[in-house]
Amino acid sequence: MAQYVAACIVARFLAPSLLRRIPQPKRTHTASVELDTLHDNDEPRLANGHAKGRPRRLSEPAHWQRGRGLGRPALHPRWFIALIIYLAVGIFGLYCWETFDNPTDWRTRPLLDYAVSHPRPQGHGNSEKIFFTALFHNNEAVLPFWIEQTNRLLHYIGTDNVYISVMESWSHDRSPDMLEDWARELTRKGFRHRILTRDKTVVKPNPMQTDQFRIEFLARSRNRVMEPLEEDLGMGGLDRVIFSNDVFIHAEAFVELLNTKDGEYDVACGMDFAHWGLYDNW
Repeated sequence: MAQYVAACIVARFLAPSLLRRIPQPKRTHTASVELDTLHDNDEPRLANGHAKGRPRRLSEPAHWQRGRGLGRPALHPRWFIALIIYLAVGIFGLYCWETFDNPTDWRTRPLLDYAVSHPRPQGHGNSEKIFFTALFHNNEAVLPFWIEQTNRLLHYIGTDNVYISVMESWSHDRSPDMLEDWARELTRKGFRHRILTRDKTVVKPNPMQTDQFRIEFLARSRNRVMEPLEEDLGMGGLDRVIFSNDVFIHAEAFVELLNTKDGEYDVACGMDFAHWGLYDNW
């Protein structure tokens, strides 16, 4: 996936410029200049009967005059600046391509796999108390992978150390059914949780645009899904809150996020990539 993102970044920035700079067939002045034979009545004629004449050059476009002798427009200095920028972005994209799969990204995989095959209430981490939360809307394409990876993370944290709060609202796909199935699975495994589906407590604005109304809707929805923090969760206090996006994410990335700077941080956030680079960068 990261290779695909890096390739798209390179193509996005380089392709339009390269296509515009494909050399055109060389044009000569004679191809665009009309010849008008001008002569005086007393001008001598050639042996073949034609009058001696002289070509009269029509006015040339300004960009031809700047590039006289080259047969094509002169290059503007700004083009060189754009080229440097495109090359810099392209080199950065190639760097992303070459470094997308850092071995340290997967260093916790053996431990996560072991946690899944050997579940225990205290988990296999550092026993921190975690409040895990997420919002969903029309995410049936994301949920199967997200639930699979979240289950791996939950086994790593342990049933004694995590509370799961998830809300789905205003969906018109299979997201509610999928989350309800997951809620039953969490109950069987002994995880504390509150999974809200088909929730319409927060009224959805119409249309849903990136403006004040949408931001207020998202803020209220996030407050709604974090309501259990005001209650006694029976865990003796909490150490961290994980708020997951509705994205494709591996359990290893969750663990790396938790271990950022060995836990010495107030807020840490992962980077969210889409086809053309960073997503939600506004």
